[in-house]
Amino acid sequence: MLFIWRGFGWILPIIVLASFVVTQSIVDAAYGDEYYNSKDWPKLIAVIIGSLMIGLLGYFLNYKKRNVIINEETGKKKKSPSHTLFFIPIEFWTIIIPLFFILLNNYTAERNALEMTYIQSPIANDKYLVDYTKVLDSSDNKFKYGVMKIYSVTSEAVEFLISEIAYDGKSGPRKDIRDGKTSESTYFDHETVVLTKKKLLNLKNSQAIYSVVRD
Repeated sequence: MLFIWRGFGWILPIIVLASFVVTQSIVDAAYGDEYYNSKDWPKLIAVIIGSLMIGLLGYFLNYKKRNVIINEETGKKKKSPSHTLFFIPIEFWTIIIPLFFILLNNYTAERNALEMTYIQSPIANDKYLVDYTKVLDSSDNKFKYGVMKIYSVTSEAVEFLISEIAYDGKSGPRKDIRDGKTSESTYFDHETVVLTKKKLLNLKNSQAIYSVVRD
């Protein structure tokens, strides 16, 4: 996406990012690591803080400090161009950002509900994107994100194939699935791991399983 702004419009993403980073630092320091990621209310606080800061900035730049230009020939007065992001004045983003957050949150909730049904009714070839440090006893703390594929299912447990490759970011496994790499015979180790269905639910609730894909 082409990033388009005018004046100080470029600072909006920085304000939003800073509000999330600072909120996460404070919340995790107060309640422990990963608390921020496991709860929705800290993110809501971050959105509110960021939106308020953007609203105040927009008011200051586009109303209080906006220059008035006088046409020397006609004497007519007009205000200088407003500070915008994607052609939208800064202050309007005070409403747009919370609306976007609400839509994203609703989509995430629906996706999580769907993935829980997949976990409760597993079938062969379902792919689980996981943090191996929370699933396996021995794993690399740096390259910890990978894919587990269901090999077989019993009434109480699920047998998984484990990916040979792991990444330092969550996007790596997602890209492998999109690119079809997980369909290659060499992508998964021949050894398997067996987990109970109850354990899978616990791993999902703790976000050790951060996505489930069913073809």
